[in-house]
Amino acid sequence: MIKSILLLLGVVLSIPAHAQELEVAWNNDYSLVGYKDSKGVLVIPYKYKMASTFAEGLAPVKLNGKWGYIDKNDQQRIAFIYEDAEPFSEGLAAVKAGGKWGFINKQGKQIVAPAYDWVNGFKEGMAAVAPVQKAGWGYINKEGRMVIRVQYRIARDFSGGVALVADQKGYLHIDKNGKTQDGERSVNTRAIAATATPAQGVSGKATMPDNNPDAEIEAASEKMKYPASAPAAIKILRKYDAAGHMPKASYYLARGFAAGQVNPPKKEIDSALFYCQKATQQGYRPAMYFLGTLYQHATGDDIPMPTDRNRYAYLIDKKKARYWYNEAAQTGNMWAVQKVTLLDKAEAALELRDAYSNGYTAFDNGNYEEALRWWKLAAFEGHDADAYYGLAVLHHMGKIPGADYNKAIEYYQKSADLGKKEALAEKQKVLDYFAALEAARQRAATAKNATTTQTGESYEEWWEKTYGRGGSQNSRPMPNQNIPQATYRTGSQSESDRHQRAMDQIYRDTEKQMKRGFKYE
Repeated sequence: MIKSILLLLGVVLSIPAHAQELEVAWNNDYSLVGYKDSKGVLVIPYKYKMASTFAEGLAPVKLNGKWGYIDKNDQQRIAFIYEDAEPFSEGLAAVKAGGKWGFINKQGKQIVAPAYDWVNGFKEGMAAVAPVQKAGWGYINKEGRMVIRVQYRIARDFSGGVALVADQKGYLHIDKNGKTQDGERSVNTRAIAATATPAQGVSGKATMPDNNPDAEIEAASEKMKYPASAPAAIKILRKYDAAGHMPKASYYLARGFAAGQVNPPKKEIDSALFYCQKATQQGYRPAMYFLGTLYQHATGDDIPMPTDRNRYAYLIDKKKARYWYNEAAQTGNMWAVQKVTLLDKAEAALELRDAYSNGYTAFDNGNYEEALRWWKLAAFEGHDADAYYGLAVLHHMGKIPGADYNKAIEYYQKSADLGKKEALAEKQKVLDYFAALEAARQRAATAKNATTTQTGESYEEWWEKTYGRGGSQNSRPMPNQNIPQATYRTGSQSESDRHQRAMDQIYRDTEKQMKRGFKYE
């Protein structure tokens, strides 16, 4: 017995690298991707810009702006020459070249010329293809011959000899000859019942068995998009959701509520959030990305909406959006990675855009160190002339620890270089003060009874003597009047930005609403 166990252990430990299951893994800042084994060990280093899963021993990866294929030993197997690429299926992989999709084999040889706007992978020797976007789908075989003409709005993969498709009349099943398997239909009124007698394939075997919940859920999600078939579809999704272990059903219910398909035309974002969160708690990956979308836009649409047309604006939460996009990104969702990056850049841009005005507010309130922090950001990152002027004033007026007249001179000059020419006059004041101090020191060196005031008078004392009532000129203001002015940049904030900021304010004012329970409808 012990010998058998040791022998089995030896076999397991001797499994070669190419037999391991590898998963996509991103580095800490989600800028590069590699692959880890089932133990979490990085076996292919972070060096690719994007990557997909291994299938049939190869994986499509993006390097230097082009896609190619590698094996599990990180050896290039197909050259990096494609605009996009998909995993292999049944010995062929979809690749994009010249803006169109075609298919290649594992040797990189072109089998089906790139002539399609959209394609699915091969299943049971057939692949759904769309020669022109939105013009319809048909099916080709592995020789690239169109065996079922372009005529469907939706075309799913073949399974057991049949495929689910949709034309202008509704949903139906077809065999590999394009023959309908569901009998007669009434236009726009009869949906394919998920509990109906299973379709019979060419072999005579049932291909859509009653105990195939995944197929039922997928079919119901499509039927929910059409008013005639939506009630029956929703009933099916509710049934599987109630079972408590079918997160895909919860996910599709969430999408239905968000799109206004459950109780049309009303979009019920609260209910969408409830069902989406239910799906994420069961680890359903697509729900993570969709939940990020809901928290980012609060409409179920991937676009921001003005507050007067979006009663769910208070639900917008950028932090939660980023959190769920990041969760999705860690599962290998490349779109989620892009969302995280864009949100981070947008947040940084928003902070940079407001940095000067935030600094001015802090300055106006006497919080000079806070003003220093904001103006440094606006000046050093945003190259803002007003911010450099503000930094110069903080040093000039001695409002911050370590205030330095030399820094004031430097920042006044930078401000002037960026277009704020009045900064040169303030710079000249500091230079005149330095010249006066030097002259006083020289006089003190030759005078027998030099006083402290003569050798080290303050800037304010020097200014009053030089430019005040007893001075030779009084055209320049006192230092404490040398205050940066609030700058309002016309057109710097877009309409969508203003709406977004309004939404954020609504959320803050109604934060308690976020803590209430989500309704079940």
